[in-house]
Amino acid sequence: MIKKVLFGFVVAIIILLGWEGYSYYNYKNNNSFVVGPAKTISYLVSPEETIKYCNGVDMDSDGYRSTITQEKTTFTTEANPTTNQIIKSVVNAATTGMCNTVLNQLNITEKNGIVTIPTIEGWAGISITMCSCKPQVEVNLLRLPGITNVVWDNSPPQTNKSGVKGVVTLGPTCPVERIPPVPACASKPYQTQIQVMAVGSSKNSPFTTVDTNASGEYSVSLPPGKYALQPVGGSVLPRCETKEITVVKNIVQEINLICDTGIR
Repeated sequence: MIKKVLFGFVVAIIILLGWEGYSYYNYKNNNSFVVGPAKTISYLVSPEETIKYCNGVDMDSDGYRSTITQEKTTFTTEANPTTNQIIKSVVNAATTGMCNTVLNQLNITEKNGIVTIPTIEGWAGISITMCSCKPQVEVNLLRLPGITNVVWDNSPPQTNKSGVKGVVTLGPTCPVERIPPVPACASKPYQTQIQVMAVGSSKNSPFTTVDTNASGEYSVSLPPGKYALQPVGGSVLPRCETKEITVVKNIVQEINLICDTGIR
């Protein structure tokens, strides 16, 4: 009797597993469960740091272009991508830093083998970025089958309405801060340089820099993105705070920064 029960139990399990397998097979075939293969695309990069050729003092765009020889691969998520999808994938893979950030915000188009890149808004440091950006883009797009030219829209650069402004102050200026505050002990404007670092960039150098005036005021235009503002202090004192900000298109934020004198 027990053997018959066990035998029936085993048969039931086998039938159940068989049904589940059949259901899974139907699900895969009727619901496109299997994802097709992606398309692999090669691109070229430079083993050199861009700052070696494009740093504001040296602007050797052609020299940097000659170093873009190291082949790498990327892929599209589509098995049969369009020309525009391939262009987008190559530009995203082959460019770095702010060049990558800015180009990914543009509507790059292709027609009859000619790739057109829209006008790029101007900002502090744009010439340094474009010194390496153009070679990165042109070398890679002109390798693609059917692409014969890369045209950069030569319209006058638009004035970038996004950025940041504010005041850098130095304090405390007296050993003991009193309540109510003594006007003579108020924080004072700090004339220094602010380094603007692009958050997430592999470069150790600033994206751009801006000097404060005698009143501690500064203002700098920036494309949308994340940045860290770092006022330059002394070797020991003052110690200046670093603030991370997110720049939004068409908005100029007011960010004030403080440097600590160490006076207590």
